[in-house]
Amino acid sequence: GIDRDNPVGATRDDLLHPGMLHLIRDAVAAARRAGRKITVCGEMAADPDGVLALHALRVDAVSVPVNQLQAVRQ
Repeated sequence: GIDRDNPVGATRDDLLHPGMLHLIRDAVAAARRAGRKITVCGEMAADPDGVLALHALRVDAVSVPVNQLQAVRQ
């Protein structure tokens, strides 16, 4: 996690930072080996570009705020 007041995590572009994507990829792989599922909630799951990345990384589910649901579905 990143503190929302930290300037490193303050921009939208950080959602797709290669380091973040590698961490999620590794978490998904570890979950698969353990027979577990991965669900992501928060800013990345509510962002249309973020949810595409999560889908590509084979995340099992996302939790999306109602007001972002239409944008994410598109």
